[in-house]
Amino acid sequence: NSAIIIGLVGRINKHKGQRLLLDVFDELTRNKNENIYLLFIGSTIKSQMFLLEELKNNIKIKNLQNKVTIVDFQKNLWKFYDCIDIVIVPTTDPEPFGLVALEGMLSKKPVIASNHGGLKEIVVHNKTGVLFEPNNKIVLKKAIETFIVNQDLIPLYGKEGEKRAIVKFSLEKYITDFKSLYSSF
Repeated sequence: NSAIIIGLVGRINKHKGQRLLLDVFDELTRNKNENIYLLFIGSTIKSQMFLLEELKNNIKIKNLQNKVTIVDFQKNLWKFYDCIDIVIVPTTDPEPFGLVALEGMLSKKPVIASNHGGLKEIVVHNKTGVLFEPNNKIVLKKAIETFIVNQDLIPLYGKEGEKRAIVKFSLEKYITDFKSLYSSF
């Protein structure tokens, strides 16, 4: 119950940020954060299997096999979101939307995300999560440490994230906004 599980959901590729997060996680565990764990959920395409092998090899080199778990792509993610405490979306390149951030918020989890692309429109900094400068390991580490040190923020940000996800990104909201836009022409 006292463990903190950090989760990154997404295809294993160069721009989703698995390597970045693993490096930061390694630093966090070396700083006596013994009760944290990292969960990667996702697969890679066959032509990029080497990325999965590199990730596994880096986990082994850093001696984090007991702290980091990789789970293949899952159709039903909600049972995994239930066990994750903090959702990380450390994309190294901008994404148009950021569905994982929204899923994390719907599962009442704080989201730490790169401050670019669609993510900056989903996550509200210091309210539903933390936005950090893309590719900046120091700032990402500080963001994670914020929740490790202040664990009471996890449910607080999680609750705010769920509210935002429902109010701003629901199907009903999308339909209402689309009708309004259509009517304006």
